[in-house]
Amino acid sequence: MVGSLNAFLPYLVGAAYSTYGEFALFTGALNIRSPWYIKQVTLKDSEYGEDLHISIGHKKGARFYVEGTELPVYDHQQRTWRHLDFIQHRCYLRAAVPRVKTKANRVKLIKVPWAVPGSSFTLFFEFKIMELVLNGMNRSEVGRTLRIDGKRVGRVISSFVSFRRPHNSISSSYIISK
Repeated sequence: MVGSLNAFLPYLVGAAYSTYGEFALFTGALNIRSPWYIKQVTLKDSEYGEDLHISIGHKKGARFYVEGTELPVYDHQQRTWRHLDFIQHRCYLRAAVPRVKTKANRVKLIKVPWAVPGSSFTLFFEFKIMELVLNGMNRSEVGRTLRIDGKRVGRVISSFVSFRRPHNSISSSYIISK
């Protein structure tokens, strides 16, 4: 693709070299902090053109707090989250998310700082959905704008309403969007 980000990407990641390493621009923009780091940034062809894939890793030997206890990594589970578009490219974060074994011998997936557990969107993406809804867009319009299905928009809305009103059912809440 002529004029694609591929030609520009080396300048973005190389010119901003700092204490964050070669991917300083993405590290700073995503607010990635230790023990996490950006491993790789690539463009991949998709039905929408080229998608930006940002791979996130963690330092070897990192330990994670679960249930108030610092635990070593037991194994990993590969996860992908949709993030806000970067220029015109759909953007995805990918990570091998650590699982730890608790004192009760239960294996648990750790919480990553960029997403709500169980979500396939980053927090930034979910906040953008809610911003558009609260500014008057309906689910279909938000879906078209962000290039996702309107039903997925509805699930994010329900999740936010449930989080904000944990003791009330969603049926007792007012309608935000149709």
